Amino acid sequence: MTNPQSDWNAHLAREYASACIAVMDAANAALGPANEAVGARNMAAVRPQHEISIQTFTQLAGAKEAEFSRLYQAFESTVAAARAAGVKLAAQFRDLSAAEDCLLFNIDLEIYSQVGAAIEFLRVTMPSDPRGFQGMIPQINHAINNTPGYGQPGFQGSIYTDGHTPGVNYI
Repeated sequence: MTNPQSDWNAHLAREYASACIAVMDAANAALGPANEAVGARNMAAVRPQHEISIQTFTQLAGAKEAEFSRLYQAFESTVAAARAAGVKLAAQFRDLSAAEDCLLFNIDLEIYSQVGAAIEFLRVTMPSDPRGFQGMIPQINHAINNTPGYGQPGFQGSIYTDGHTPGVNYI
């Protein structure tokens, strides 16, 4: 016999994991045009060069900035959805470590690793301009590579919480 609450919690864990994967996909999608926009702006600033080249790089930069802007908005939407899914999952438990266990036991380990990477995007506000967005990526990568994992001292958890979820004791 299944426990409806356990089934619901497992569903919420998978929902949160899916939302986190969407964050990673959206970040990667936005990073390409951000890199191209920054590169084109840098090339347009190189002197001496022919005016036609400057104009071409400037136009390319503008097009890539517009593409980035659309993708950044999509990224921000995925971040908001993942944050909401994390808060919803955390609210099901009195203790955040129990929510973390639920997440770990209801998704694949590779996906859990991706959730652990996505949480670093959920903990910060990414700049809305291509150069700023691109500039935050090394900091995000550093956090992903250096934040303690599950079971290690200093582990902060992979579930986003707003810090005010009623009834939850935080890790």
